[in-house]
Amino acid sequence: GKRMKDFMPLINNLSSKEIAKLRKGETLTLAAADGSTLDLVEDDILVQRQEKQGMSVANEGDITVALDTQLTPALIQEGWAREIVSQLQSLRKDSGLEVVDRINVRYQAPAEIAAAIEAQKAYIANEVLALSIEAENGDAQGFTEVKLNDQKALFKIAKA
Repeated sequence: GKRMKDFMPLINNLSSKEIAKLRKGETLTLAAADGSTLDLVEDDILVQRQEKQGMSVANEGDITVALDTQLTPALIQEGWAREIVSQLQSLRKDSGLEVVDRINVRYQAPAEIAAAIEAQKAYIANEVLALSIEAENGDAQGFTEVKLNDQKALFKIAKA
C-alpha cells in the first residue's frame, strides 16, 4: 500500500501554484524517491497558510494563478532541465574536461528538482554527454552546490 508518510516531504513542498491547482479541483500526481506515485486531491490535504516573515499573503494574488494555465508541469520541468544543463556545462568546464569526455553525474536535490531530473533525464544526459545521472542518497563529499532558480541542489560529475 502507499504510505502517506513517504509523500509528506513532497506534500510539504507543494508550491502555491500546485495548491491553486488542487483548489480548482485538479489532481496532482506526486512521485516519491522510490518511484511510487500518489494522486492527490484537495480533500487529501489541509492547506494552512503561513505568512512568511515580511511577506504579505496578498501579493500571492491572482497573478500567479492567471499565468498558471500556460505553465504545465512538463514545461516547468523542461525549464528546470535547461537550468540544470547550463549548470552542469559550467561544472564540466570548471573540471577541465575535454569537450568530448563522457561523464557520470550524481545529484542530491529537492523533490521538485529531482522529479524534473528524472523526467528529463534523456535530454540532460544528451546535452552534457552523461552516461548516467543518479541520485546520491548518502554522503555528499566532493559535491558542488548549485543554485537553480531560488533552490539549491548538489551535483558531482566524474569522467566516465
